[in-house]
Amino acid sequence: MTIAGALIALPSTLLVVKFLPVFADPAAAVAAGRFGGTAQQVPLAMGLLLSVLAFGLALLGFGLPRALQVRRHALAKPVLLGLGALLLTLMFYLGSQLPD
Repeated sequence: MTIAGALIALPSTLLVVKFLPVFADPAAAVAAGRFGGTAQQVPLAMGLLLSVLAFGLALLGFGLPRALQVRRHALAKPVLLGLGALLLTLMFYLGSQLPD
Protein backbone atom coordinates (compact mmCIF):
# COMPACT_ATOMS: atom_id res chain seq x y z
CA MET A 1 0.00 0.00 0.00
CA THR A 2 2.81 2.38 0.82
CA ILE A 3 4.61 1.91 -2.48
CA ALA A 4 1.41 2.11 -4.53
CA GLY A 5 0.35 5.22 -2.60
CA ALA A 6 3.69 6.90 -3.23
CA LEU A 7 3.59 5.96 -6.93
CA ILE A 8 0.14 7.52 -7.23
CA ALA A 9 0.51 10.51 -4.89
CA LEU A 10 3.83 11.91 -6.09
CA PRO A 11 2.98 12.29 -9.81
CA SER A 12 -0.55 13.41 -8.90
CA THR A 13 0.88 16.19 -6.74
CA LEU A 14 2.98 17.39 -9.66
CA LEU A 15 -0.04 17.31 -11.98
CA VAL A 16 -2.22 19.26 -9.55
CA VAL A 17 0.48 21.92 -9.09
CA LYS A 18 0.95 22.15 -12.88
CA PHE A 19 -2.83 22.40 -13.40
CA LEU A 20 -3.36 25.19 -10.82
CA PRO A 21 -2.88 28.09 -13.32
CA VAL A 22 -5.51 26.53 -15.58
CA PHE A 23 -7.88 26.17 -12.62
CA ALA A 24 -7.26 29.78 -11.54
CA ASP A 25 -8.29 31.22 -14.93
CA PRO A 26 -10.12 28.61 -17.02
CA ALA A 27 -11.32 30.97 -19.75
CA ALA A 28 -7.81 32.23 -20.48
CA ALA A 29 -6.41 28.68 -20.42
CA VAL A 30 -9.00 27.48 -22.94
CA ALA A 31 -8.42 30.53 -25.15
CA ALA A 32 -4.64 29.99 -25.06
CA GLY A 33 -5.03 26.29 -25.87
CA ARG A 34 -3.58 25.02 -22.58
CA PHE A 35 -6.77 23.05 -21.89
CA GLY A 36 -8.53 21.05 -24.58
CA GLY A 37 -12.01 21.16 -23.07
CA THR A 38 -14.36 23.97 -22.20
CA ALA A 39 -14.07 26.34 -19.26
CA GLN A 40 -16.96 24.49 -17.56
CA GLN A 41 -14.96 21.23 -17.66
CA VAL A 42 -11.97 22.66 -15.79
CA PRO A 43 -13.49 22.16 -12.29
CA LEU A 44 -14.43 18.59 -13.22
CA ALA A 45 -10.89 17.87 -14.40
CA MET A 46 -9.45 19.42 -11.24
CA GLY A 47 -11.84 17.34 -9.12
CA LEU A 48 -10.67 14.21 -10.91
CA LEU A 49 -7.02 15.09 -10.33
CA LEU A 50 -7.70 15.87 -6.66
CA SER A 51 -9.56 12.59 -6.19
CA VAL A 52 -6.60 10.67 -7.65
CA LEU A 53 -4.33 12.59 -5.28
CA ALA A 54 -6.60 11.86 -2.31
CA PHE A 55 -6.65 8.15 -3.20
CA GLY A 56 -2.85 8.05 -3.41
CA LEU A 57 -2.43 9.96 -0.15
CA ALA A 58 -4.91 7.66 1.59
CA LEU A 59 -2.99 4.61 0.38
CA LEU A 60 0.22 6.18 1.58
CA GLY A 61 -1.31 7.27 4.88
CA PHE A 62 -2.80 3.88 5.68
CA GLY A 63 0.08 1.87 4.23
CA LEU A 64 2.97 3.46 6.07
CA PRO A 65 1.69 2.73 9.60
CA ARG A 66 0.66 -0.74 8.43
CA ALA A 67 4.17 -1.42 7.19
CA LEU A 68 5.74 -0.15 10.42
CA GLN A 69 3.31 -1.61 12.98
CA VAL A 70 2.12 -4.69 11.03
CA ARG A 71 -1.54 -4.15 11.85
CA ARG A 72 -4.48 -2.89 9.87
CA HIS A 73 -6.35 0.32 10.48
CA ALA A 74 -10.11 -0.17 10.84
CA LEU A 75 -10.95 2.77 8.57
CA ALA A 76 -8.59 1.81 5.74
CA LYS A 77 -11.01 -0.38 3.80
CA PRO A 78 -14.10 1.91 3.89
CA VAL A 79 -12.08 5.06 3.18
CA LEU A 80 -10.20 3.52 0.25
CA LEU A 81 -13.35 1.96 -1.19
CA GLY A 82 -15.18 5.27 -0.89
CA LEU A 83 -12.37 7.19 -2.56
CA GLY A 84 -12.16 4.56 -5.29
CA ALA A 85 -15.92 4.82 -5.91
CA LEU A 86 -15.62 8.63 -6.05
CA LEU A 87 -12.75 8.34 -8.50
CA LEU A 88 -14.68 5.98 -10.78
CA THR A 89 -17.78 8.17 -10.62
CA LEU A 90 -15.83 11.27 -11.58
CA MET A 91 -14.05 9.44 -14.41
CA PHE A 92 -17.31 8.23 -15.92
CA TYR A 93 -19.01 11.61 -15.44
CA LEU A 94 -16.13 13.54 -17.00
CA GLY A 95 -15.99 11.01 -19.84
CA SER A 96 -19.69 11.53 -20.51
CA GLN A 97 -19.12 15.28 -20.78
CA LEU A 98 -16.49 14.97 -23.50
CA PRO A 99 -17.54 15.37 -27.13
CA ASP A 100 -17.76 12.25 -29.27
